[in-house]
Amino acid sequence: MANERMDQQIRLQDGRMLGYAEYGAPDGVPVFYFHGFPSSRLDWQFFDSEGTLTEQNARIIAVDRPGSGLSDFQRGRRILDWPADVAELADAIPNCNARFYEDEGHLTLPHNRMKEILGALVA
Repeated sequence: MANERMDQQIRLQDGRMLGYAEYGAPDGVPVFYFHGFPSSRLDWQFFDSEGTLTEQNARIIAVDRPGSGLSDFQRGRRILDWPADVAELADAIPNCNARFYEDEGHLTLPHNRMKEILGALVA
């Protein structure tokens, strides 16, 4: 399933690269997904085997955390630095009025509830 939507990067204002992938409807409602540890932007491809994202008109933007996948490491990084990275990415994506879903270190999105959860996020 590798394609140009799965291996994207932007250059942040401080010069680091931030990697991300997009899944689902290309013009759908953007929902940011933040992976847990250890993981990456590639997680989401395992969640949507039935095309639910497109059906719900959702576009997942799965972001690699600093030091993971396509994102550069940041020395001295604090957890409070993460929102600024996400804000820069959201600003770089045209018409991005996004919703957010975070994985707490494991795959917390139950497959049988995906339609319900995505329906609430994109409503």
